[in-house]
Amino acid sequence: MAGNVDGYQFDNIKISAENDAKMYHALARKRSYVISGYEQGLELSSSGLDVRVASGSAIIQGRMVYVKEAQSITLPANSSGYVCLTIDLNESVIPTDDFPADSENYSWTNNQVRLEAVNHLINGNTLAGDRVVTFPLCSYTTSGTTAIITKNTTNYNDSLIESLPLWTGILTMNTSHIIRLSKKFEDLNSGLLLIWAPYANGSAWNYDFTTQFLPKRAGLHVSQILNSSSNWINKRIQVDYSSNSIRGHGGNVSSEGLKAVLREIREV
Repeated sequence: MAGNVDGYQFDNIKISAENDAKMYHALARKRSYVISGYEQGLELSSSGLDVRVASGSAIIQGRMVYVKEAQSITLPANSSGYVCLTIDLNESVIPTDDFPADSENYSWTNNQVRLEAVNHLINGNTLAGDRVVTFPLCSYTTSGTTAIITKNTTNYNDSLIESLPLWTGILTMNTSHIIRLSKKFEDLNSGLLLIWAPYANGSAWNYDFTTQFLPKRAGLHVSQILNSSSNWINKRIQVDYSSNSIRGHGGNVSSEGLKAVLREIREV
């Protein structure tokens, strides 16, 4: 190591599973998701009390989990819970023979991952010292003989461009309006996309949207948007990094300003 500088993707370097996972987690925009188009995409079906999970793979906190062949789980009767891929770092990966790890004949049994039904989720962070995390593929409720499953569509969405909204609502963004985001500014990719819509007769329009980019290092930001009178107006947004929120401004409640509202915030 040259001074305090080191790296992992270099010749003769030993990379730990945790450091490798941190890199892939960052490349995946810090999301966990099922990889679409990979084998059968972990598709779900049920019959009686059995849930079948098809082959496929998911990235969970930077670790790739692979279901090699379709697998069925029998759910307990008269219950509710989740079918999950679980990472449990309290367990071990056990070599199945005496070949060295760098041999092409090396094989192993990985007890640190499993497909299972659970009553409660464990929202651990294995990249920050936690040992267990559950990744729900679906929720379920059962009677004595049948199961109803509800697919976790969020975890099956691997789009990194069309991310889920960080906030939705209808606000004019006056001084009393404060939106605390579900993601820290420092963790954003490049910033936020503010989606505005005209507002008239007590209703927000679902068309004529105006989008404005808010950089992650903005202070007082002015969005120029189209209101219900088809006039361009300014909407002022104040970023508050200490509370991870954006705040409205008194100038947003003019007669023209009241004819437009903030509808959605997305990461870009």
